[in-house]
Amino acid sequence: MKAFTERYRRIPIALPMSPQYETLSANGKLVLMALIISPRQTQPGIFDGTARALEYETSLEPTRLEAALAELEKAGMIEAVPSGGWWVKLMYAWQV
Repeated sequence: MKAFTERYRRIPIALPMSPQYETLSANGKLVLMALIISPRQTQPGIFDGTARALEYETSLEPTRLEAALAELEKAGMIEAVPSGGWWVKLMYAWQV
């Protein structure tokens, strides 16, 4: 039971209702949700994985994944981490 609770992530209701989220493409929404609920996400909201791992989790082709990540970065919802992975900026605000 403990393993399940450690992997369980809540998605705040404010996210899917926000205008910022509604303007995203379907791929952008999928990638953002995958970054949030992934077991690779650390406590501060950093997806500690590679693009290849995210491709596997979302089943998106590399070009579509790159476009979705660029869309999310442009929207200010995520930021690439120099050591690898992405920081979901919104997660920190929800956890504080």
